[in-house]
Amino acid sequence: MGSYELQFKFNDDKTSLLVAFKKENAESLAISANWIIEQLNEKGYGKLQVEEKGIEKLVAKLNAASANADSICIAKKKDAEVEIFVPRDKMSAHLTITPPKGGKPASLEIVKQKLTEKGIRYGFITSAIKAAIIEGKADNLMIAEGEPVINGKNSQFICTVPEMKIRTPQVAENGNVDYRDLGEITIVHTDDELMKRKPATPGKASKNVFGEIVNPKPGKDIPFASGLNGVKPSPEDPNILIATETGQPIIVENGVSVENTMSVPQVNLKSGNIVFDGSVVIEGDVENGMKVNATGDINVQGMVEGALLDAGGDIVIDGAVIGRGDVRDKNGKLNEETAKLNAKGSISAKFVENACLKAGNSIFIQDWVIKSELEAYNEIIVGKKDSKKGQIIGGSTKSGILIKAMNIGSHAGVPTLIQVGGTSTVNPPNDQLRREINELTVSLKQIHKTLAGLRNNPIKQAKEMHEKALRSKNQMEDDLKGLKLKYISIVKDKKRAENVRIVVEKTIFAASTVSVGVAEKKIMEDLGARSFILREGKLVQVSE
Repeated sequence: MGSYELQFKFNDDKTSLLVAFKKENAESLAISANWIIEQLNEKGYGKLQVEEKGIEKLVAKLNAASANADSICIAKKKDAEVEIFVPRDKMSAHLTITPPKGGKPASLEIVKQKLTEKGIRYGFITSAIKAAIIEGKADNLMIAEGEPVINGKNSQFICTVPEMKIRTPQVAENGNVDYRDLGEITIVHTDDELMKRKPATPGKASKNVFGEIVNPKPGKDIPFASGLNGVKPSPEDPNILIATETGQPIIVENGVSVENTMSVPQVNLKSGNIVFDGSVVIEGDVENGMKVNATGDINVQGMVEGALLDAGGDIVIDGAVIGRGDVRDKNGKLNEETAKLNAKGSISAKFVENACLKAGNSIFIQDWVIKSELEAYNEIIVGKKDSKKGQIIGGSTKSGILIKAMNIGSHAGVPTLIQVGGTSTVNPPNDQLRREINELTVSLKQIHKTLAGLRNNPIKQAKEMHEKALRSKNQMEDDLKGLKLKYISIVKDKKRAENVRIVVEKTIFAASTVSVGVAEKKIMEDLGARSFILREGKLVQVSE
C-alpha cells in the first residue's frame, strides 16, 4: 500500500478536504475505505465529516491502478447544528445541539437567532441555554417555558361539622378500653352551620412561549343540591347551609341533610354503641353487650341478643329478643347478659327469651315469651289473632290493664306469674282526697276576703299582714293545684281498674299464678280458656 502517496489539502474556503495521489510503482495493491480513513486520522483530519461518495471514488481509482488522481473531496468541515422544537401546546421550547465535525461550535448568538426565527420570545431558561452551549451538545433540552394555565375551580363544598367518620374506642380513667363505646354520634341543632359553598373561580390567564395570551377554562358554578332535608341557606350568607332541626348530619353530593332518623347496618363492636337524638333504624342485629339509646323510636330489622335498648318512643324488633342465662341471679340482681329493652312508648317483637322488657304504653309479642320479665303501663298481648302461637312460659308478666295470651305456663309446670292492676287502682282514697280539696278551697276563699280588706288599709301593720296573707294564698293555690291533679289521676286509675283483666284464649297450666289488683290465685290444675277479673275486691273467673 505504500506504493501510493496521498496528499491532503483544503479547498479555497477551507471547508472541504481534497485528496490527490501519485502512483510510485506498478505493483497491484488492494485498497479499502478503512485504509483511507486511517490515513485521515494519522494526518489529523479525523474530526471532519467523511464524504462516503468521495471515499468510494478514491478507492475505485486506487484499485484500478490509476496513475494519479487530483482534487477528490473525501471530508468536510461541519458546523454544530442547532434545532428548536415547539410542542403543539406552545407552552415550551426544546433545544437540540449536534456537536460540530471540524466546524464551528454552537454559540449563544446562533441559539438566539434560531429562537427569533421560530418566534419564541417568552419564558426563556437562560441558565439551561448557557449550560448547553458550554457543553457543546443538547438533546431535546427545555430552554423556554410558558406560564402554566390556571383553570378555574368548580364550586367547592366544605363541611363545617366536626368529623366523626372515624370513631375511636373510649379509654376510661383506669386505662381500660371499652370497644363497644366508640364515641357519640354527631348531632346538630337548629341554626348550626353545616356546610360552606365556595363559588367557582374564573381561573388565571397565562402566556405561551410565543408570548400569546392563553385563556383559562372557567370553573363550573354548582349550586347546593336540591331536595336536602332539614337544612336551609343562612339568611346572612346564601353560600352557607344551616340546620333547621335537630338530627344527624348526612353528607351527600353537593350538600348535607339532617336526618332525625339514623340508619346503621348493625350494632356490634365495629359500629360501637349508638346514642342518638332521634329515631334509629338498625338493618341487622344488635349483638350481645351492645347499647342503643335513642330519644325517638328504635327499629331493629334483625334480632337483639343480650343488648340494652332504651327509647323515648317505641321499640320495634322484627326478630327475636334473646338474653344469655337467667334474667336475675340468685341475689335478685339483673344478669348483665340479659337483653334489656326500655321504651316510653310500646315494644313489639317476634319472640322473647331471657329478657327484661319495660314499656310506658304496651307490649306486643307474636310467638312466645320464655323466662322473661315484661312490664307495661297499659296492656301486654302475646300471640297474633287467629295464630296457634302465643304462649307465656315462666318469669313474670305485669301490666296496668290487660294481659292476653293463647297459653300461660306449660305442661312442665314452670312457675309463671301474671299480674294486672295495682293497689292504687283497686282502692283509691277518693273520700279523703275530696275532703282535703274542699277544706283547702274554703280556706282559700276566706283568705281572699282577708286580702280584700287589707289591700287599701294605710296602717303599717295592715300592710305587713297583707304581705303575709298573700304568701299564704300563693302556697294554698299551689297545694290545691297539686291535689286536683292527684285526684284526676286517681279517677283515671279507677276507670282503668274497671277494665283490668287477664285473658287466656286456650289453656292456663298448673303452677301459674294470676294476680288482679290485690287479689291473687295460684292455678293448681290445667284450665281452659277464661278471663280473670276483679269484682267487689275478689278475683273472678269468667269462661270464654
